[in-house]
Amino acid sequence: MPFAPLPLALTPLPGYRTPEAGEQTDTHGFALRLAGGPLLRDDDPLLEAFAVRVIDVQGAHSDDEPLQRATLDPGHRLALVHEGVDDDGDDVVAVWDAAGTARAGVVPYHLAGILAA
Repeated sequence: MPFAPLPLALTPLPGYRTPEAGEQTDTHGFALRLAGGPLLRDDDPLLEAFAVRVIDVQGAHSDDEPLQRATLDPGHRLALVHEGVDDDGDDVVAVWDAAGTARAGVVPYHLAGILAA
C-alpha cells in the first residue's frame, strides 16, 4: 500500500490586541493546519502518527536580518545541517534555507542529537 503524505498548510496568525496574561510581548507567526481543514495544535496525535514534530528554532528573532529573507518564508524548503558539537558536547543542528545562504537558527539541543544520528 503506498504511503499518503499528510497535507499540511500554514495560516497566518493575526495577533491579538494585547499580550497574553503574564507576557510582555504578543505572539505572531503562523499556525499549522490540515490543508483546507482545521488548525492543529503542536501536540495533535495526528502529527505524531505521521512522525511530524513542531519545534521552535532557537537563536532566531523576528527582527534578525537573515529571517527577513524570502527564502525562509513559509512554504520554502529548508535544510538541516549538522554543524558539529558545542562546548558541552551536544550536537548542533542548524536550520538553513535550501541554498545555504541564510541561517534561521538551531534545533533545540535535546532534539539535535536525534537528528544528527
